[in-house]
Amino acid sequence: MLRNKIIKKFDDLPYPLKKEALDFIEFLSNKATVISYPNNKHKTLNFDWENALEELKPKYSSVKLQKKSLEWR
Repeated sequence: MLRNKIIKKFDDLPYPLKKEALDFIEFLSNKATVISYPNNKHKTLNFDWENALEELKPKYSSVKLQKKSLEWR
């Protein structure tokens, strides 16, 4: 029931406030994680993405990738 009430209120908001509400929900989610794990001040990093683009290595140098990233900004 609470979920439906939240969704209804969210749907009634104009877009800019929806974005603000989502930001606040993410803030609360992060806060809940800290509260759940009070002794763990830092989350451990995971590198499951490592070597995900290995097949592109022959095609792009680091300099080419850096230039490409500047185009994306």
